[in-house]
Amino acid sequence: MMILKYAVAVLALCFVALSFAEEPVPLSKKMASCGKCHMGKMALTGKPVEEILAGLVRIREGKRPHPPGLQAFEAEQLPEVAAILSGVNADESPR
Repeated sequence: MMILKYAVAVLALCFVALSFAEEPVPLSKKMASCGKCHMGKMALTGKPVEEILAGLVRIREGKRPHPPGLQAFEAEQLPEVAAILSGVNADESPR
């Protein structure tokens, strides 16, 4: 009976922990501030995805200046970010 009580307590704690787990932030929400510059005067639409991706990588590596914000993206998301900024369908972008 004691083991059952501990098992129930552990399961309850797991449930509580999972209910407070953070939801991943959607890429579109992370990119909301990008459009302030990159959909206006400094638009990247029409530029090659590879060129944009190379620029994003240089920024993340600290080799190119850029306002804060790019660090919010995981490295695996950069090809999709580059595709969106270039106006290409993300399924067609290089991985």
